[in-house]
Amino acid sequence: MASRKRSSIPHTESEGIDLMLKQGKSNARLFMNTTLIGVAFTIFTLLVTLQTSTLANNEFLTMQLVLSIPFLLTSTLADTKLSYTKHEKHWDTLGWSNFIIGYGFLLNVVGILVYHLIGFWPALTFFLVNMALMMLYSAVQISYDRTAMYRRVAKDMVFIAVLLFFGIMQIL
Repeated sequence: MASRKRSSIPHTESEGIDLMLKQGKSNARLFMNTTLIGVAFTIFTLLVTLQTSTLANNEFLTMQLVLSIPFLLTSTLADTKLSYTKHEKHWDTLGWSNFIIGYGFLLNVVGILVYHLIGFWPALTFFLVNMALMMLYSAVQISYDRTAMYRRVAKDMVFIAVLLFFGIMQIL
């Protein structure tokens, strides 16, 4: 017997609304991810063109800049599955985990560049403000949706670990 694929055509009004919501969430994530990939390529191009020595002298910065692209791309690919898959939890987890790592790497690149071009305190302020705003975002979400607490804490821990170990530790 041939296996039956899940139909993407909604059978009820509720299924139709769920599909529209999933497609909207997927489209918003795709836009954000593609924008950040563009930012990563732009930074890379500017550094290669204007500051080749910055890339050559800081392998850690270069590694994070280059790796942010596949992490954000994988997040984008996972997010495209959200609008039409039955296994959305798996793709959602893959999407957000890759997004947080890629986004964290991209922020680290900016912070490390600020450190090299401007100084320690502006770079440290940049990192700390990013962490504080992420925690504020989580606090707002948890204030009206207690079920989001575990997921928000997990996301924040990964985000802070990426910024701390791959960003702040590099400027100390």
